[in-house]
Order: sequence, then C-alpha cells, then structure tokens
Amino acid sequence: MKKKTLIITAIAAIIVLIASYFWGSGFYKRTDVALSDYSVSEDGTEITFEAHVMSSMGYIRGFKNYGSGVKAHYLTFFSTFGGLNS
Repeated sequence: MKKKTLIITAIAAIIVLIASYFWGSGFYKRTDVALSDYSVSEDGTEITFEAHVMSSMGYIRGFKNYGSGVKAHYLTFFSTFGGLNS
C-alpha cells in the first residue's frame, strides 16, 4: 500500500512540474522578434504592425507597449503557452 501511494505521489509531482512548465512558458520574453511592416490609421489613433520571430521555433503570444502618444513605443513580446514550438 505504501509503495502504491509513493508511486501515485511521484506521478502527480511529475504532472504538476510538466504543467507548470507549459503554463509558465507563456511568460518568457521574446528577444528575437522583428517588425516587418506597420501602418498608422488616418486619424493617428491606431498602429497596426507585423511581427515575426527570427528563430526557427516558437510564436508570439502578445506584447506589452511601454510608451505611447508622443513618447517612443517600446514593445516587449511574449512567447506562447505550451513549450518550445507551440
């Protein structure tokens, strides 16, 4: 009985570690992103841009803009959730 409980606990711990990795991978900052094209709306309130990952693996989940208006736009991009090539 003790051996079975120990095995179940070990399996549960491994599953928790793997799930934490997949969930936590979405908070990594991407440093290999390039902006290829952008456009500004006619009234100047909206900027649309195309961003691409320069490495062979991974995608962009989202970004955070530090600055706006008359300030420069400093963009930080984040990886998707789910690991290396998700």
